[in-house]
Amino acid sequence: MPGYTPFVTNPAGTLVPREARTFGSYELVAKLATGGMAEIFLARRTDESARGQLVVIKRILPHLADDEHFVTMFRDEAALASKLEHPNVCKVFALGNQGTWFIVMEYLHGVALSRMLSRLSRAKQLLDLRMVASIVIQACEGLHHAHEQRGADGRPLGL
Repeated sequence: MPGYTPFVTNPAGTLVPREARTFGSYELVAKLATGGMAEIFLARRTDESARGQLVVIKRILPHLADDEHFVTMFRDEAALASKLEHPNVCKVFALGNQGTWFIVMEYLHGVALSRMLSRLSRAKQLLDLRMVASIVIQACEGLHHAHEQRGADGRPLGL
């Protein structure tokens, strides 16, 4: 996907200071990760229609917010990702600008695979082969769905 950057994750997240929590109609709860282009937050919706619903906010990094090239990549990523609807692809709910560009995405509760693998490695254990196969199959199904997407004109999107 355009703008995709692997993220360095903090397994527990870092709580956002109370004075920095308000972000439009969201409350930033914890910073989960930082990548080369954006930072990821666990957030809670504060609007009346979905008060308390957990989401993920991907916010472009402050030093890139004025760089039109990065802003375009970020907006293109949101536009393309919002067209994907598949059980193995995280949903994109919205793109907005609240002093900086951000994407609102589905929150998927669980343990990061990297965290699980680190724990297993420390215990000198391996992930069960059936689990590995299941993860690979699900990832491939999501990627296949993305690769097969076509625009309104019927031409492949080239994801």
